[in-house]
Amino acid sequence: METMCEPNKTYRRQMLIWAITYCVVTYGSVYTLKNAGIEHFGLRTLIALLPMLPIAWVGIIIMRFIRSLDELQRKMQFEAVVFSAVMTGLLTGAYGFMEGVGYPELDTVWVLPMLMVLWVVGQALARKRYQ
Repeated sequence: METMCEPNKTYRRQMLIWAITYCVVTYGSVYTLKNAGIEHFGLRTLIALLPMLPIAWVGIIIMRFIRSLDELQRKMQFEAVVFSAVMTGLLTGAYGFMEGVGYPELDTVWVLPMLMVLWVVGQALARKRYQ
């Protein structure tokens, strides 16, 4: 049985912690905006943007992890990211045209999760290609 190397364990643990943090902060932000009756536009903006802090930290975690990889692993990650970017562009572009014929508008908050999910799909395709 293959064991997970230490950088992978650390990366997964950190990602889990920050994913949970993101969910908690997002819930708190949305709850506060809906229920606290805050009318000051600047304060509402700051509260709305609070979930971006854990997302920014996740970006730092990802960069650190990528830097710890060997050349082949980096190449696979690069291919996965390119796959994700191209597919996200195609899907959002196609949906943009569909909005022109009456489909409901796509909320941009879904673009980042789409990128992330497609990155995972790209990783699976790259692993399959290089094994």
